[in-house]
Amino acid sequence: MITCEDAKKIKLKCDFCNNNELCSYHQTYGEGSTYSGVFVQDRIFFGDNNELENGLMIPFGCHSKYFKHYLEKLISFSHN
Repeated sequence: MITCEDAKKIKLKCDFCNNNELCSYHQTYGEGSTYSGVFVQDRIFFGDNNELENGLMIPFGCHSKYFKHYLEKLISFSHN
């Protein structure tokens, strides 16, 4: 997990810092759906060379709370 202090170093914007000093985010959509969570990071490798120095540290969100609004069921996406 990314702390608020670490977020500053990688120029990641925290919406707020929780009691554990973790970088948290919150998103609200126009129809009323919301989600929130904390930022985490993992090392991503490209190609066949999986040596540690060749990976990139990529931050991403880990949702912990989600509120679905009723309009969400009207639109869906499919891989088919």
